[in-house]
Amino acid sequence: MLMRQRSTHEGSIIFKSHVSMPCVRSKILSPQLKKEDIIQLTESFVEHVQKGDHSVHGWPNTCYGVSKSAVNAYTRILAREVKEEGKGTEKGGQEVLWEEEELAERRILVNSCCPGYCATDMSSWGGTKTAAQGAETPVKLALLPDGSPTGEYWTEGHIVDWTKT
Repeated sequence: MLMRQRSTHEGSIIFKSHVSMPCVRSKILSPQLKKEDIIQLTESFVEHVQKGDHSVHGWPNTCYGVSKSAVNAYTRILAREVKEEGKGTEKGGQEVLWEEEELAERRILVNSCCPGYCATDMSSWGGTKTAAQGAETPVKLALLPDGSPTGEYWTEGHIVDWTKT
């Protein structure tokens, strides 16, 4: 996670991510999705992997893909929470963590991004982009002005609908 404060009342949160499996995405597209739901889904994935029946339940064979789908969903949730009106200790009957309230007061932008397939130790140096090229989108997001898109998934410097790719 990268956070850069732009001024006293503004900043950006950027999660590194990538597009992941359709079967996972279909489980996390609800506009009412909450953090607790993501936790429950990921725990379900782990449980089914441990039992060896994850494929039967529609889960892919990739922990990485499931984790990145969860990051993309959390990005949407956090951005939605930041946009919500009203402050205080409760919103819609749920307790608000101080971090969320702080984000709302500072007009924070929340986005996730994919740096691309970079030649780093994670890819065994097999990537097609340099680390500097991979940093271009996260840096762009950190420098977005107030009022820019939030709750989005970015790659190659552009917003991509990760739910349809």
